[in-house]
Amino acid sequence: MIFSPRTLTIGTTTYNLDVAGRDTLPTAYTPATVQWSAPTGLDNPDPSTFSIDVTVPPGHARPQINDPVTLFVDVWPASGDVVFYGAVDTLRRTVREFRNADGSTFEVEVLRVTAIDWLGVLARRRLGDEPWPLESWAARALRIAELTADLPWASLPTDPTAQPQVAPRDIDATSALDILRDTIAGAGKIVTSSRAGLTIEDRPTWYPNLIAIHPNLIPNPSFEVNTAGWSTGGDAAATRTTSFPQMWEALGGRDGASILQVTAGGTTTYMEAISSSVPVEPGTWVAATALVASDSYANLPASPDRGVTLEIVWDTFDYTATAPVNPAFYPGARLTVTAQAPEDATSFFVRVVGYSGSSSVVLPAGRRLWLDAVVAATAGTEAVALERLAKTGVNSSSEVVRGGGAPFNVDARFVYDQDRVLDFDLIVNRASVGYKVPPDDPEGDWSDSSVVFRDEASILAYGETEWTIRSDAVDPAPMADVARWAVTTASQPRWRLDGALEFDLNQDRLIGNAPDFVYVTSTDYRHGMVAYIANAPEPDLSAVRIIGGTLTIGSDGAESLVLTPENFDFAAPRGLIFGDAAAWNWLFHESEPLTFSDAQTALYLIRETS
Repeated sequence: MIFSPRTLTIGTTTYNLDVAGRDTLPTAYTPATVQWSAPTGLDNPDPSTFSIDVTVPPGHARPQINDPVTLFVDVWPASGDVVFYGAVDTLRRTVREFRNADGSTFEVEVLRVTAIDWLGVLARRRLGDEPWPLESWAARALRIAELTADLPWASLPTDPTAQPQVAPRDIDATSALDILRDTIAGAGKIVTSSRAGLTIEDRPTWYPNLIAIHPNLIPNPSFEVNTAGWSTGGDAAATRTTSFPQMWEALGGRDGASILQVTAGGTTTYMEAISSSVPVEPGTWVAATALVASDSYANLPASPDRGVTLEIVWDTFDYTATAPVNPAFYPGARLTVTAQAPEDATSFFVRVVGYSGSSSVVLPAGRRLWLDAVVAATAGTEAVALERLAKTGVNSSSEVVRGGGAPFNVDARFVYDQDRVLDFDLIVNRASVGYKVPPDDPEGDWSDSSVVFRDEASILAYGETEWTIRSDAVDPAPMADVARWAVTTASQPRWRLDGALEFDLNQDRLIGNAPDFVYVTSTDYRHGMVAYIANAPEPDLSAVRIIGGTLTIGSDGAESLVLTPENFDFAAPRGLIFGDAAAWNWLFHESEPLTFSDAQTALYLIRETS
């Protein structure tokens, strides 16, 4: 039997799922409902809930508040996937009507069990303790886990000194979940609940309205650990150094806490920082960008060639460079350059050069150049290369691939007709990263501050809409990239479906690669999952993030799943074809509710592949 309840355990009792045994065994009755959600694909998931009715004959243990709850469902035959894991939150007596085989009805008093996952349990838990000192985020997360040691913790930091630090905090009847989220946000982490328990993991690398995050082709682009993969030219020396939070602030901020510093030796006219080589096909367009800053060149003779450039250099020794700039230490500059690979090129590297402006003028010893967030992307055209560059995470080493797995197909019992709407609610044109500032007086209180990223044109056109990350971190840098991407990718209204994407699934009609369906139902995978709706008019415009859903398991064998898309990245309203376009011709915006025999849908998962 496909997509059917397999095992329900509440406390230490495994419940009977066959109505025939209800008089002698603890029995659970469908429909059962699991719901999950998140404000956006960038945010922590909200606690998920599960509700079901049970009866418990005399002589058996009744459910109790805080009893652990586990629901296994066969998403495909005998798969036994966990779709809920948590604890009982409320119990309520109610009366349900049942039908006998002969059609007669009778009423039974049942106990309605509502459970919350471990995020919900953590949210209910109030902590009280002596004030906590300035410490690493990892040490504080371990404190929280120690005070809630009775809960299942699946993943905790292993290095208690892991940075960044978090500010001192008073602990007085505060939600453990709120404290944990404020603690880990500055480290770029979120907390989720899975079959293993509470898990601290990296914040999703997919951003609102973003179809794909392309891999950065530049190795070691932000120098967080070392300078591996980089060399110098001229007489320069390179070192990794800690930067100030206000560096490049108006440009979106640094990436991480470290940058590369290149220092002139005083014997040549230039100094260079050179990346590792990257393979390339002839004719390919390359787009590259970097944050740069330098000591002033004002005391050198004036020259149009004086200053700092970003260059794409081919193995044929041809190169393309930006115009020279003299970016001051704090404000700096973001340089971007594009070039097409020559017909005999096989690789390229990126080079940042500081030049005196003349072959007769030596750069003074100690003259410095700084760089960070070096990114490169490739494509068949210059326009697409620049578009990919804008969708490339600095430290992204993987790519979201459409159709990366085999498709699974389901016969649609119905697909609701929905309009396209131009959604202004999802606009983010101001993103702020909160952090804590120490007092001037050691006895004073820490204060709140934030790094802010704005899209002024979007604010002028649509008004200001803000997305905020709250954090106890002392250094906002680890989250700055996320906030910058939120503004970069979500500052304009987008077309989307007017409502949730809803299917009714019948276990006897589920066909194709059913095992893949676990990725949108299992508690281990579903948060932030990106899906691909097959046969959209333009495949590049058919990705959707699943930020919530309702899984209903019905007693008649027909289940429904509601997947809430965060965004359909359509440039304008258009029909969305479901099923095989050659065999069916149902336009989504024109169709009435469809029967099983009317249409077939296919849902492809987008996998993140290394």
